[in-house]
Amino acid sequence: MSAQLPTLPGLIDGWVGQGPDGWAVQCRECGRIGRGRRAMLAIMDGGIRFHQWPDGSNPRLCRACRQSRACDCWSCTEERKGKR
Repeated sequence: MSAQLPTLPGLIDGWVGQGPDGWAVQCRECGRIGRGRRAMLAIMDGGIRFHQWPDGSNPRLCRACRQSRACDCWSCTEERKGKR
Protein backbone atom coordinates (compact mmCIF):
# COMPACT_ATOMS: atom_id res chain seq x y z
CA MET A 1 0.00 0.00 0.00
CA SER A 2 1.27 3.45 -0.91
CA ALA A 3 1.25 6.30 1.56
CA GLN A 4 -1.96 8.32 1.56
CA LEU A 5 -1.51 11.87 0.37
CA PRO A 6 -3.64 14.71 1.75
CA THR A 7 -6.64 15.90 -0.24
CA LEU A 8 -6.13 19.28 -1.89
CA PRO A 9 -7.86 22.15 -0.07
CA GLY A 10 -11.35 22.85 -1.39
CA LEU A 11 -11.64 19.56 -3.31
CA ILE A 12 -13.47 16.37 -2.47
CA ASP A 13 -11.57 13.50 -0.85
CA GLY A 14 -9.07 11.72 -3.05
CA TRP A 15 -7.88 14.60 -5.24
CA VAL A 16 -4.22 14.82 -4.27
CA GLY A 17 -2.57 16.74 -7.07
CA GLN A 18 -3.26 19.49 -9.57
CA GLY A 19 -0.61 21.40 -11.45
CA PRO A 20 0.94 22.05 -14.84
CA ASP A 21 1.16 18.31 -15.55
CA GLY A 22 -2.52 17.76 -14.78
CA TRP A 23 -4.54 16.07 -12.05
CA ALA A 24 -3.91 13.21 -9.60
CA VAL A 25 -6.55 11.18 -7.75
CA GLN A 26 -5.69 8.48 -5.19
CA CYS A 27 -7.37 5.23 -4.17
CA ARG A 28 -8.07 5.48 -0.45
CA GLU A 29 -7.41 1.80 0.13
CA CYS A 30 -4.28 0.72 -1.79
CA GLY A 31 -2.89 4.19 -2.61
CA ARG A 32 -2.82 3.78 -6.40
CA ILE A 33 -2.69 7.17 -8.10
CA GLY A 34 -4.33 7.96 -11.42
CA ARG A 35 -2.90 10.87 -13.37
CA GLY A 36 -4.10 12.83 -16.36
CA ARG A 37 -4.02 16.22 -18.01
CA ARG A 38 -7.75 16.50 -17.26
CA ALA A 39 -9.59 15.29 -14.16
CA MET A 40 -11.58 12.65 -16.08
CA LEU A 41 -8.35 11.25 -17.57
CA ALA A 42 -6.88 10.90 -14.06
CA ILE A 43 -10.01 9.04 -12.94
CA MET A 44 -9.80 6.72 -15.94
CA ASP A 45 -6.04 6.17 -15.55
CA GLY A 46 -6.43 5.08 -11.93
CA GLY A 47 -9.68 3.21 -12.43
CA ILE A 48 -10.92 5.38 -9.57
CA ARG A 49 -14.63 5.45 -8.90
CA PHE A 50 -16.51 7.93 -6.77
CA HIS A 51 -18.78 5.22 -5.40
CA GLN A 52 -21.42 5.31 -2.65
CA TRP A 53 -21.19 2.21 -0.45
CA PRO A 54 -24.14 0.64 1.38
CA ASP A 55 -22.55 1.49 4.75
CA GLY A 56 -22.80 5.20 3.87
CA SER A 57 -19.07 5.70 3.32
CA ASN A 58 -17.76 7.07 0.04
CA PRO A 59 -14.03 6.33 -0.22
CA ARG A 60 -12.42 6.77 -3.63
CA LEU A 61 -11.34 3.30 -4.69
CA CYS A 62 -9.60 1.83 -7.73
CA ARG A 63 -11.18 -1.04 -9.62
CA ALA A 64 -9.21 -3.76 -7.81
CA CYS A 65 -10.16 -2.42 -4.37
CA ARG A 66 -13.84 -2.03 -5.33
CA GLN A 67 -13.88 -5.56 -6.70
CA SER A 68 -12.34 -6.94 -3.51
CA ARG A 69 -15.30 -5.50 -1.58
CA ALA A 70 -17.66 -7.56 -3.77
CA CYS A 71 -20.02 -4.67 -4.45
CA ASP A 72 -23.13 -5.82 -6.31
CA CYS A 73 -24.16 -2.48 -7.85
CA TRP A 74 -24.74 -2.39 -11.61
CA SER A 75 -21.47 -0.62 -12.38
CA CYS A 76 -19.27 -3.01 -10.38
CA THR A 77 -21.17 -6.01 -11.77
CA GLU A 78 -20.46 -4.78 -15.31
CA GLU A 79 -16.78 -4.30 -14.46
CA ARG A 80 -16.56 -7.91 -13.26
CA LYS A 81 -18.03 -8.98 -16.62
CA GLY A 82 -15.32 -6.96 -18.36
CA LYS A 83 -17.79 -4.55 -19.93
CA ARG A 84 -16.47 -1.34 -18.40
